[in-house]
Amino acid sequence: MQPQKIRMTLTGGLKGKTIVLRKRKFVDGVYEDTIPANDLIGLKKYFTTSYQVKFEIVSDTVEEEPKKEVKEESKAIRVDDTAVLPEKEVKEEQLLDDAKLPNQRQQAVISAVNQIEKEKWIEKDTNPHPKVADVASIMDDPTVTKEEIVEVIETWLS
Repeated sequence: MQPQKIRMTLTGGLKGKTIVLRKRKFVDGVYEDTIPANDLIGLKKYFTTSYQVKFEIVSDTVEEEPKKEVKEESKAIRVDDTAVLPEKEVKEEQLLDDAKLPNQRQQAVISAVNQIEKEKWIEKDTNPHPKVADVASIMDDPTVTKEEIVEVIETWLS
């Protein structure tokens, strides 16, 4: 399957904001990227469920840029005037790119946790999380555990 170019636009309270959500940077409320076709469904489901996002496919296929011949004597010239990232920021961006997305079960837990107000959470001083019974009720799954909820909160919602 060929990669597809997508556009996600924030709506609601985040409309027009520049913000990073789940390791994706929205600039003025818009995020555009080219993603593998097999990641399309999961990405769409996650962002439309967890955030108020308008999701659209900009093109079905991505055309590859024609390769330019490089002469041996040519030198690299900086085309844009953006600042060069310090090495620390480059490493942090690489870590963000390498991080994995939550699986389907973890996405369900995230969705359930997002529906529960933080005022109703327990263990606020040590390990804040919603009651397991509340999450299990929303998920309609009695097998969810406290450890699962805490791991999801620490990994994706902190």
